[in-house]
Amino acid sequence: MGEGNFPMRVLKKVLTVLAAAMVVWGLFFYFIFPPASVSADSPKTLYINVIMANFSGARYLPWTKETIYNQLFASPNSVNTFYQETSFNNVNLSGKVFGPFTLPLSQTCDLPTVAAAAKKAASSDYSYSENSEIKTIVIAPFNSARCGWIGYALLGNDLIGIDSLNSNYLVTLAHEIGHLLGLLHASFYNCQNSLDIENSCTVEEYGDGYGVMGNANANMVYFNGVQMEAMGWLDTSNIATVTQSGVYNLEPLEVPGSGPKVLKIRRAYNQYYYLEYRQPLGFDRNLASVSNNLFQGALVHLAPDKSFKSYLVNPLASGDKVNPVVPVGSGFTDPLTGDVIAVASQTPQSLSINVSLGDKLPAGLSSLAMPHQAGSWILYGKTVYFTDAKGFIPVSTWPIFLSNGGKKEQLESANSTDIALIKAGWLSLPLMARKDKRVFVVSN
Repeated sequence: MGEGNFPMRVLKKVLTVLAAAMVVWGLFFYFIFPPASVSADSPKTLYINVIMANFSGARYLPWTKETIYNQLFASPNSVNTFYQETSFNNVNLSGKVFGPFTLPLSQTCDLPTVAAAAKKAASSDYSYSENSEIKTIVIAPFNSARCGWIGYALLGNDLIGIDSLNSNYLVTLAHEIGHLLGLLHASFYNCQNSLDIENSCTVEEYGDGYGVMGNANANMVYFNGVQMEAMGWLDTSNIATVTQSGVYNLEPLEVPGSGPKVLKIRRAYNQYYYLEYRQPLGFDRNLASVSNNLFQGALVHLAPDKSFKSYLVNPLASGDKVNPVVPVGSGFTDPLTGDVIAVASQTPQSLSINVSLGDKLPAGLSSLAMPHQAGSWILYGKTVYFTDAKGFIPVSTWPIFLSNGGKKEQLESANSTDIALIKAGWLSLPLMARKDKRVFVVSN
């Protein structure tokens, strides 16, 4: 029997050695040729726990758990479908719904306290879990009349509160999830004197009614081109940056593909016009109930490059945010640059825009013919210009410049004195002119 077992013992040893060799070989390949990592362009999935809650003395949850789940994650018109469509499949939502629970709290607007109690209640469900990747949405009768909000995002806490007394809670959810992704509000420049942005405009924080991050008129509608660029949902081929005069064609913002959807025209240092063409496609069909005029021309925004915050402007009737579109056959001239921008023609598939770049400088500056070296500051009237290799650069006022991420490094020749000068306000330039040979005040 011993001799009969010898081949089997040898075979076992051989198999053991081979198995060990395979493990070593596999580890060699793992470290030398590691598996491909997930691409930066892979879809981002937001994992969400939704907790439905009532207060001890205030109960109002008109939806079932199944309804909330379908409207947020599963139905064809869900918030998840909205994000998949408007991000061109760069964002997905996935999650669970828990509750409803009655919390041992009186009605309050203190969202962190409510969230803590809601999470404790939800933890009784065996399928509930928490980790740093999971966001939390608490739907409860907060009462916006008392709290001053119908939806509230606490970014550092990855937490959203939604007032269940708000019947239009889905649009609010879409808006607040945008904040969790890093987006700021879509605002409106209400200007009293055409496009004199620096001197005659005030900001209406929620004034853009044509994007979900503004006052979206109770509809889930597309983000604007400014914010879609900032989120990385547009490819470089989708953005046409104007470097010379000519005719530029845009396809509708809502159409997937590689064609240009946004036209960028530089207005000042790190400030651009963004023009886009909207059509009643997908979720933007909801805009038809607001204004069909929106689909008849170009919608215009102002923003820094790749900004999470945008400003709608109406170049034709500066205070009108209801009909802000520049229609076919109309155009405008920017008072700062002299650029002429006109909408030439339109089909359902394309909008043609004619751009004639200006070389406008105030007469007082033009006559100087660039006598100042790069890195000079020039005050002319109420406008400040910075000089570098590109020539005179009109720089927005400090509230616009710094609040949108402006840094001294954005100005090629700026130094610490320059940034301090900006912080102090442009009116200090005449005083600085006495002490800094790079600062000039030009009389007009």
